Formats: sequence, C-alpha cells, structure tokens
Amino acid sequence: MRFPKLIAGDRRAAFRLLLLNGLAQGVLAVLGAWMVMRIFDLLGTANATVPLFFAGLAAIVLSSAWLRRGERIEAEVLGQHYVRAVRHRLYRRLLASNPREFRQRRKGAVLLKFVGDLSALRRWVSLGLARLLVAAITVSIALSALLWLHWPFAVGVGLILAVSAIWTLRHSASLRAAIEETRRRQARLASNVTEKINNLATVQAFGQTRREHRLMRRQSDQVLQASVEKADKIGSLRAVIDATAGANVLTVLSLAYLLPPDDLSPGMVAAVISIIGFLT
Repeated sequence: MRFPKLIAGDRRAAFRLLLLNGLAQGVLAVLGAWMVMRIFDLLGTANATVPLFFAGLAAIVLSSAWLRRGERIEAEVLGQHYVRAVRHRLYRRLLASNPREFRQRRKGAVLLKFVGDLSALRRWVSLGLARLLVAAITVSIALSALLWLHWPFAVGVGLILAVSAIWTLRHSASLRAAIEETRRRQARLASNVTEKINNLATVQAFGQTRREHRLMRRQSDQVLQASVEKADKIGSLRAVIDATAGANVLTVLSLAYLLPPDDLSPGMVAAVISIIGFLT
C-alpha cells in the first residue's frame, strides 16, 4: 500500500505553524542568551536596566513554555490527521481484499496494524518528525548565535553535535531491527490469542488447553526478550544524548579557560551556557 503524502491537505497548516514555532523558539533563545549576558556583565553595578533585563528574561521563559505547548499541540494535530488518512486507506484496502486471501491472514496481525502500528506511526510523526523539524530550525539559529558570540564555541559545540548525530545514524539500523522484531513477535502473540479465543470451545473439546498455555507463555517470553533488547537500544541512544549535553558544557568551560581573558567576559560565558541548555 502506498502511504499518503505527509504534507498535504489540511496537514499543511500544522506544518507551517511548526515552522513558525521553531523559528520563534530559536529567536527567543538567542534573545534570552543576550539578556543573560547583559545581566552577568552588569552584576554588582547600580545600572537601572538590570530589573528590566530580569523582567524580559522572565517573559522569554513564559513565552518559550507557551511555544513548547503549541509545538506539542500542532505536532499532535499533524500526527493524528496523517494517521487518520493512513487508517482510511488501509481500511479501504482491507474491504477490497479477496475473502480467501483474508482468511489466510492472521487476524491478530491485521488488528495490530490498526492499533499498534498506527499508534507507532502517530508517535513517529508527532514526537519524532515534528520535533526534528522544529529542532533543525532552532539548532541552526542557536549555532549562529554561538558563532556571533565567539566562533570557537560554535565550532566546538557543532563538532560534538555532529559526532553525536553521526553515531545516532550509524546505530539507528540496529534499533530499527529491534523494533521490527518486537513487532513481529507481538503480532504472533496477538494472532495466537485472537484465534484461540474465537475457537475456545474447540480447544477445550480436544483437551489442548495445557498445550496452548505453554505456547502462549513461550510467545510471551519472546515478546519480553525482544522488548528488553529494544529498550537497550533506546537507552543507548538516550545515553549518547545525555553525554552530548555534558560534553558541550565541558567544551565551553575548557574553551573559556584556554581562550585569552580579553576575548571573554563572564556574561558571554553565561550566555553560551544558556544556549547549550537550550540545545540540550
């Protein structure tokens, strides 16, 4: 079955809002970093603008939180609309299928497509693809801000992000394989349970309850093992993300220590660390 286009029809509006949201988050992050720099540079002085910077920083925090809320809503709208289109196309294909071929399919596997697979597809669109779209925009703006503040920071952080991205892409194949294996085992378990429920009287009449229980336990153990392996792959990716955040902070502090003092100020270092927090 050919999947419908992601950016089409009523999904275009959600896509545009996500683009604008990412742009706004990036701009607010840069503006917030500039205010942090000004606050640190003016600490210990009687400058009357310091309270204004604090108020502006608070407004940026609230605005960023509101934008993240909007990002989540629009991402869910995009995901739900796309899954609805896929569900309708999948159901039309199911209704048009040959009855004889359909009887040969495992009903549990077919049901899993409408429940588990479509839920995974929605998460991929709303929590994966939409977030990646926003992140691509905001990270580009944040790295540009680092380049404006001091180019060594942008180079150091950019290299760490590039290494992290390359590692993630290289190991994504093993995660995809683990997810597919988990799905296959879940489909076999769902198919077996569905078929046995529909033929429960026959199973009892032929005294096959103990045999079927052993089969179900074996399939459950296989699902458990595959799920743990999948969790191990996901945990490794999250560990890399956490290590990347720590490496970025360490890089910034190391550069701040090595660079000539005349090229830096406490406010600049604080602004760079605030951008690192945003990137994380």
